[in-house]
Formats: sequence, structure tokens, C-alpha cells
Amino acid sequence: WKYDKRVFYGAPVVYYEMRLMTLGTKGEPFLQAMVDYIFGVLDVLGIKKGAVQSEIKVENEKPRGPVLIEANCRLHGGDGSWAPVSQKCL
Repeated sequence: WKYDKRVFYGAPVVYYEMRLMTLGTKGEPFLQAMVDYIFGVLDVLGIKKGAVQSEIKVENEKPRGPVLIEANCRLHGGDGSWAPVSQKCL
């Protein structure tokens, strides 16, 4: 998923859009590095099966690569917004 967060009425983190990303998406040069990174994180954590919601930050201007924000053994989202997308992916 890629989130577009914007300032709205003074609030700095308002979700404007969420998009499901696929490998090979044009204009997303860091996507493969992010996938490789999170699989490495899951290996280190010893997580082999099940759903893992992970958040990674990549800043295009900084050469340091992906940075882990969180990795939790749960599904994405708390409001069920993942369900229709997940069904399409199956």
C-alpha cells in the first residue's frame, strides 16, 4: 500500500489516498527494495506464516534506504477496508 498524506485544516497527517502497489509499478523505484527489506525483517523476527502488517518509510532524497516503522502480526487496517481488496487478490 502507498499512502498519500496531506495537511488538512492544520492537521498534518490526513489520509488523502491509499493505493495497493504491485511489483513493477512504474515510477516506484524503491518498491522492490522495500519488499526485500521487509522479508529480511520477517526472517530476523522468525515470522514464517500468517498475516503481518508492516509499515516502512522511504524518503526519495535520502540514500539510507527503507526504514522500519512497525511490523505486527495482524491484518492491515482496523475498519475492514482491506477485505474487498484482499478478496480481489485471491
